[in-house]
Parts: sequence; structure tokens; C-alpha cells
Amino acid sequence: MGLRFLKIAVVYLVLGASLGLYMGLTEVFILAPVHAHILLLGWASLALAGIIYHLYPAAGTTTLARVHFWAHNLLLPVFMVALGALLKGNAGAGPVVGIVAIAMLAALACFAANVLMNAKGQEIRGIRGGRDIRGRSAAEFFPPAVSAGFDAEDRAIVAGGAPVVNRELDVVHANGKRETQLATKVPLRDLEGNIVGAIGISRDITQLKERTEEISRLNTEKAKLSSSRLESSRASPSRCPTTCARRCARSKDSAGSSTTSTPAASTRRGGIACAACRRRASAWRA
Repeated sequence: MGLRFLKIAVVYLVLGASLGLYMGLTEVFILAPVHAHILLLGWASLALAGIIYHLYPAAGTTTLARVHFWAHNLLLPVFMVALGALLKGNAGAGPVVGIVAIAMLAALACFAANVLMNAKGQEIRGIRGGRDIRGRSAAEFFPPAVSAGFDAEDRAIVAGGAPVVNRELDVVHANGKRETQLATKVPLRDLEGNIVGAIGISRDITQLKERTEEISRLNTEKAKLSSSRLESSRASPSRCPTTCARRCARSKDSAGSSTTSTPAASTRRGGIACAACRRRASAWRA
């Protein structure tokens, strides 16, 4: 169903572009509303519906999907012709435009209702609800390797009674979608405490895992950057800050030509100009 919508949408795209080119060449834009509706209801709406039905195949198999498909594609050409006639001055086309517009709105309402009711997370496994799940095995929804692991896990729980808590597994569904599941399974017991089966629940943590990995990557890059800056600061020569240099200059002026161990004397010996800078340099080299 989704592919049908997409193919018809491409036809309306060509028609809309052709009408726009014609109006541009003739500089007569009286049919501009027709051009806009062809691209909106023909190209954009049908393409969007096709993509949604492709992502949720079960929604494309419902009666609402079939009603939407036929109503939309039968009414839209009539709507465009009647609207064009009305714009050309044919007042008799007015009622037709009104009636067809209401019918088009009803077709779009069918599409909206179909998406809201049937485009749910279960569609990635090709099912629409609980009735499609009961009595079926994991092999009908997952690849053989994954379903075999599920069956072995269930048999182990029934045989030994040991639960499986927060088991993380990467799976690929029949439609090619990849996801990471976090599952918990426990033995199902009767009133006497005997194990009669296994019960479990799983949830999709794909986005959570991706975000966690991204945070870990950013933290690693931050740690590398901090380490690089620290190594760079240790390797660079120690210099007095401006305020310290001024203080050292004042000390030098006051010391004059004294040969005692003053900051100025340290400067002449090539050392750090003051005790504060010596402590800072020692800390950097440490």
C-alpha cells in the first residue's frame, strides 16, 4: 500500500511542476490555487501517507487504508477540475467543489484515524494487537537465531526457576529495524508454587543506549583534552604574571645593588623572580 501511494504522489509532483512552469511562461496565474492543491493534496499528502504505511505495514492493510486510498485518488482529480472551472468563471462548479472538498476531508479523516489506531510500536513485528500475538511463537516475529535464544531462555527458566533480570539484547526485526531491548523474565507459578511457564516484559532502550554511549564518548574526549592541556602547561616555561613581575621590579629597585638573596638577585641568577612564582612553578612541574 505504501508503494502505491508513493508512485501516485510522484505523478502529482510532475503535474504540479508542469502547471507551475506553464503559469510562469504565460504569466497567467489564475490557476495558482489548483497548482497549490495538486502539490499539497497530491504530492505532499500522498507521499507522506506512503512513507507512514511503509514504516507501519499493518496500518496499510486495514479497511481505513483502502478507503483512504480509493477516496483520495478518485476525488482529487474531480476536485482539481472543478476548482479550475470555478476559477475560470464557471459558477456552476461551485457546489461540486464544496461537496468534493468535504469528501476529501472525510478521506483524510480516515487516514488520521488509521494512523492513530494502528500505527503503533507493534507494527515493527507485523502485528496489530493482542489477537495477532496469542498462540504464536517468537520464531514468527524474530530471526531464527534470536528466536532460538528466546526459546532456550524460556525453557531454562521453566526448568530451573532462575529469573532473568535486565538482560540486554540487540535484535533485528523482520522489516530490518534494529533495536536494543532490556528484558526481564520470571517463572510463572500456580497456587501451589509449581512452575507452569514463564512470563516476561521487555522495552526498547535503543535511544537510551545511544545517548549513554554519546555521553561516554564526550567524557572521554573531555578527559583527553584536559590531560593534553595539563601536559602542555607542565612543558611550558614558568613566567611571572604581570602583577608578580611588577612586584619583582619594585623589589629590585628597593634592593639596589645588594648581593643578598633578594628577588632581584634571583632574577640575575636566572631564577624565578619571587617566592610566589617559585611555589607556582614547583606546583606546575609536580
